[in-house]
Amino acid sequence: MISQGKYSQIKVADYSSKEVFVVTPNDTLNYARKIMLKNGISRVVVINEENKIVGIITLRDIASVLTKLASSGELDTNLILIRNVMSKNVIKVNPNTSVKEAALLMIKNKIGSVVVEENEEIAGIFTKTDICRVFNDYPIEEIKVKNVMQKKFITVNILTSLWKVIEKVKEGEDLIIVEDNKKPVGIITLSMLASLDERDFIKGKVDYLRGSVNQEKIKIGNLARDFMFKIDTVIFEEERLQKAVNYILKFNIPALPVVDGTGSIVGLISKTDVTKVVALL
Repeated sequence: MISQGKYSQIKVADYSSKEVFVVTPNDTLNYARKIMLKNGISRVVVINEENKIVGIITLRDIASVLTKLASSGELDTNLILIRNVMSKNVIKVNPNTSVKEAALLMIKNKIGSVVVEENEEIAGIFTKTDICRVFNDYPIEEIKVKNVMQKKFITVNILTSLWKVIEKVKEGEDLIIVEDNKKPVGIITLSMLASLDERDFIKGKVDYLRGSVNQEKIKIGNLARDFMFKIDTVIFEEERLQKAVNYILKFNIPALPVVDGTGSIVGLISKTDVTKVVALL
């Protein structure tokens, strides 16, 4: 157990990832996506010819593009340049910046990471996952899951179509619990949608014969159970936050459903919630 002020003493350099993947503004969205999926990362930094940071692109950004263009019928990420979709407002910190300050920047700017820069060169990247690692190493024991969990959440059934999920994403939801018989079995995040084939986002029609009459119907496509992140564990609302964070890191999941004593879903705990704890306490 440590004092809450400890987060102001820990430096981002102690927890940031030193290996940072980069792309250029003229690379394609598909190229950036391949780099992220191949290396198991969720963001790449965009640099210009002088190796200066000019932007950042995340799986979340890519998924946002895919969902927005889902109904266009002409979706080709090989034709979309990174310069047209990247976030240009890159928040940078130095290696000596405290974890607390970095967390505050993430919450204030609604972002999932900050770039660590030293002598005008990229020195690393510090994410919400890293903040969870800090909290797991230096927890505040008295905080329970129910104290910080999100009580408003969206659920879908395992048989919900990709199109219904996309509709919810367009409404502003980017963390969705998948349930089966009212029990949580998976999580869908906006960034996870970026791993799907872009053809899955194009709502197509298929022809079929009914007797001697040729008819057409909308192709169903993927169901929630096909692309959700499967989870085999939940967290009870009365348990310590550290246990939830430990599960998130151990199983490499973006969030964890929270249940009450009857097993009913009562909330959701995510990396963002942990970041708020580190930033505000």
